[in-house]
Amino acid sequence: MEIKKNVRRTRTVEEVEDIKCDICKKSCKNKITGNFEFMKLSAIWGFGSDHDLEEWNAHVCEKCVGAKLEPIVKFQKVSRT
Repeated sequence: MEIKKNVRRTRTVEEVEDIKCDICKKSCKNKITGNFEFMKLSAIWGFGSDHDLEEWNAHVCEKCVGAKLEPIVKFQKVSRT
């Protein structure tokens, strides 16, 4: 879940202040680098499903991805080096 705040510059804009993990509810911000470390999951359900045309979104921190998702989901991993 993204936590946003309004920031006044030459005009007021919305800026991401924090991203909370939708599993453990802790911040996804890396305390050393200040970067957000998370996986964003999204689904748009098609017409005729049990969730007709619903859009679902979730943010999951790196720790919860390893502990909760990797044991049950086979991710395709691509190295970006």
